[in-house]
Amino acid sequence: MMDPLLLDSLGGLDADTATARLLFQTPAFRYPVDLIAIPPRLIDPPGPAWHPGFPAFLKLGAKSWRDSGRLRIVQEHCAFLAAATALLSTLTSRQRRYLNCVRDHSDRLDLAVFPYVDFSDISEIRWRCREGRASLSSWCFRGASAACAGASREAMRDLVYAVMPSLPSSFTIDLAIEPEGRISILEINPPAGTGK
Repeated sequence: MMDPLLLDSLGGLDADTATARLLFQTPAFRYPVDLIAIPPRLIDPPGPAWHPGFPAFLKLGAKSWRDSGRLRIVQEHCAFLAAATALLSTLTSRQRRYLNCVRDHSDRLDLAVFPYVDFSDISEIRWRCREGRASLSSWCFRGASAACAGASREAMRDLVYAVMPSLPSSFTIDLAIEPEGRISILEINPPAGTGK
């Protein structure tokens, strides 16, 4: 069963100021989505001409559109409503499974809008956390951050254990390591098998 804490992008952790500083980034905007509608739709959308003013990356709860095999960016001057509607109309099978799990808890979920970040020099490391124990699961070392990422295992573990008490007993946490060595929380997801 999915814990309601993980229904929102990053589990709503940006609402807590102490935890928000540990996050790679927080959403610039959030728009509630009606999950009962097929396909899902924005409940109170911005006007049809509104655009975010920056290249944007969208996530519906814990699922992003990179599941489709490519990262789909809403460009800086693109009409947001048309782009969001198109994305919500083309969910992957994994995103649909995830939304079916969410519907057991809620009929709404936020579409989170993040500024797009180029990850050419940002490494990603995944940890699986079960019943108070954390283990390194996978990693993708990239560009200028690769050297410090390989030497940061203890610092990563410390960060994971620091946030563990405020999370459910089982979750997956992805960390980002930047070229200057900053380690932050990229995303937190339900355990494998819960729409993942």
